[in-house]
Amino acid sequence: MVISGAARRSFKFIDVSDMVPLAPIIMRTILAKGTVSANLSVWEYLGDENMGRLEGKVALITGGAQGQGAVEAKTFAAEGANVVFGDILDAAGEAVAAEIQASGGNAHYRHLDVTDEADWQTAIGFATERFGGLDILINNVGGNVGARKFMESSDQEWLATFDLNVHVAVRMTRLAVPHMRGRRGAAVVH
Repeated sequence: MVISGAARRSFKFIDVSDMVPLAPIIMRTILAKGTVSANLSVWEYLGDENMGRLEGKVALITGGAQGQGAVEAKTFAAEGANVVFGDILDAAGEAVAAEIQASGGNAHYRHLDVTDEADWQTAIGFATERFGGLDILINNVGGNVGARKFMESSDQEWLATFDLNVHVAVRMTRLAVPHMRGRRGAAVVH
């Protein structure tokens, strides 16, 4: 990966040469069998030869109760990461955490409304207090607020959608980065 001088100055805390290639881990998991099945664990997708590339890393994942976020939480735990993930779908999130733990992974679910900074502080605080820092932040939440069609959305709905899809990631990154400084191989994924 090549990073321009301006970007390099902005992200001095990241040692790019040691970054964990997260996207290939996630994509290989999904592409190996086509789609993710609730009946087949991530461990079966990856196979033993791919295990452990995130050993000892601490990952915080938003939107982890279902879909891509749940796959990321399962995959990162299978790779050896200590995973803290959050969502507003508490029952589904607790079920994903139980599945990961039953398979031998280390995952902890926390209620996380990404529009509430106090929830962010709680999730980051849990990860850093329990595991001593934060290595990986996955901003995995987004969507539409209100009307599904752009031309039908009100200004308030558009601003709320923009806030959910852009400002939330910026705010979360600002809160997480101080805990990532000095951690070898830290990564933020939007």
